[in-house]
Amino acid sequence: MKKNNDGGLFWVLITLILTILVVMCCNSVSAQEEKENETPNECVAEDPQETEKIEEALVEQGYFSDLIPMDYDLQAELRCACEEFDVPFPLIVAIIEKETNFTNIVGDNGNAEGYMQIWEYWHYDKMEKIGATDLMNPVDNFRTGCYIMSTLLDKYDTYNALSVYNTGSSGYSDYAECVMELYDYWNGVL
Repeated sequence: MKKNNDGGLFWVLITLILTILVVMCCNSVSAQEEKENETPNECVAEDPQETEKIEEALVEQGYFSDLIPMDYDLQAELRCACEEFDVPFPLIVAIIEKETNFTNIVGDNGNAEGYMQIWEYWHYDKMEKIGATDLMNPVDNFRTGCYIMSTLLDKYDTYNALSVYNTGSSGYSDYAECVMELYDYWNGVL
């Protein structure tokens, strides 16, 4: 009677397949490690003027504006805050122009801070809600100011939202009049 050896052959084949898989896997990991250890752009020459070209394209498309006396990084941060809280970029630019003429300052006897002249005393809850901690930090200032305007625009038309932003009350204000004129200007050029 012949003994069936097919079971042994089966295990030899399984062992062979597993060995091949382990070798392939090790080679793949080794190739990945080599790739990670390569210096970036080893094979591709980088254009030293790439950043300038990107900025020029963004200016051409209207994302950045040389009319706004803020560097492009700040303009990008401001746009992000406007998009995050769904407020018009030209409106926030108008507020910043009116409040500080595009400078990051402390005003109102030390009470109002940053580009958008926000009083932490009145808006700490909003700052806390969005994780802002320092109104002299442009990003925290932009985000807080945009959040404030977003909540006001949910309750009021633009004019009255501006009055409340500045005075705490809706209705006529010289501030709202001025910012609305600036808003019209920025809306036309941005």
